[in-house]
Amino acid sequence: MIHSHQGAPAMPAAEPWSSTLVCRFVADVLDRTLDIADDAAYQRALQAFVDELRPWMPPLAGPARSHAPLFSRMDLDEDTGQVSVAMTPEGLACFRGWLRRQGLDPVAGTS
Repeated sequence: MIHSHQGAPAMPAAEPWSSTLVCRFVADVLDRTLDIADDAAYQRALQAFVDELRPWMPPLAGPARSHAPLFSRMDLDEDTGQVSVAMTPEGLACFRGWLRRQGLDPVAGTS
């Protein structure tokens, strides 16, 4: 189970299903970056992920540079399997873009 703690205002319509979607979003980010040991290659992979979301993000949203982190904290409780994620404002913008790419509107609910 994932609990998301966001630094920006909550997304009221998305709240009932946000844990599942946050889990899928984090999994997508980790699929792109988990096995990359080189920092420069990691930053390129993360930036490529963000760039793919740009068409679904507001023009000024999201990290402008590859060094902007998406998560300020990510903890895994190995005993329970619970994951806790805190998104940065850039991460929240990417998550919202990711939702839109999935055909969901994070403010008004599903499309």
